[in-house]
Amino acid sequence: MTDAHPTVQIGCGDRGQVHARALRDSDRFAVRAVCDLDESKARDTADEFDVPRVYTDLDAAVEREDPAHVTLVTPATVRSDVIGAVLAHDPDSLLFEKPVATTHEEVSDIADLVEASDARVTVCHQHIYGDEIATLAEWIDEDRLGEVERLVGSTKFGVYEHGTHFVHALNWLLDGSPETVRAYAEWGGHPFFDDWHAEVEPSDALLELAYPGGAQAVVHMGTDAPDVPVHADKPWLQYRLDATGTEGHGQFVLGSHASARYGGGPEGGGGFDRVAVPGFDPEGSSTGELYDILADCLDGERDDHPSDFASALATHRVVEAALRSAERSEAVAVDDVP
Repeated sequence: MTDAHPTVQIGCGDRGQVHARALRDSDRFAVRAVCDLDESKARDTADEFDVPRVYTDLDAAVEREDPAHVTLVTPATVRSDVIGAVLAHDPDSLLFEKPVATTHEEVSDIADLVEASDARVTVCHQHIYGDEIATLAEWIDEDRLGEVERLVGSTKFGVYEHGTHFVHALNWLLDGSPETVRAYAEWGGHPFFDDWHAEVEPSDALLELAYPGGAQAVVHMGTDAPDVPVHADKPWLQYRLDATGTEGHGQFVLGSHASARYGGGPEGGGGFDRVAVPGFDPEGSSTGELYDILADCLDGERDDHPSDFASALATHRVVEAALRSAERSEAVAVDDVP
């Protein structure tokens, strides 16, 4: 293994603390500095995670520290300008939070920036590294459910906030992207949305995704999505998926468990499995796994990253197809979305 990759983290808000912990706990990234417009947040983060230097100016931080890797944990509403500023310094690697942006136009602008850069760009779709989703993926790969035919999911949050996580996970589980999307949407008040959400996404949406090979996924996203009683007091964790195959049924509930019931065909047999998880992303473990895979890529130990920019762009094309479908009241081919 090569030496730890010199790193700068930009953004020290609540989510930034998870990234700072994951980087601190890894021996493969050496955080030289943190940066935030709010100097007190930057200093508190530096003190908590033993980071030697603090900045309030992005360009100064990246120019002076010359990091190989930059982690960007800034609001989704200011993505393209900040990403462009970081990539102008030509780091080897950039990781930033999801969603990529809050409009597809800006997502496309960022895609142009990424294409023009030599940096490896990763988007923090960390859900797939949690034991609940990863375990369901293992059962699907092992054919315990047979051929997956239908997936039904729900989340209390919207198409950008949790929908991007959901679609990314579906694409990962099914090893592909849907061919067509059909969606119905309602716009209005949502108890969990702030201003930018209310401007760009429905308060409630129902998506039907048709994948190659015949698998279909239906996902309800919004305040009227079904309750998940185990997380009655945590609406952000009311996020679940049920997968039905020719030989069985599997499920995950975010931050709770994965389970599967599968048959043995005409010969009988079959069984039941359940794996409990100790809450959502405990101690930033899912985010840490994302960084471990990124380090493998940077060290030349593997080529692919399941959360690379290409997978995030594919996710956003599905989200845009859903919004267009809801507006037009007809199915939209994902290939028609740039």
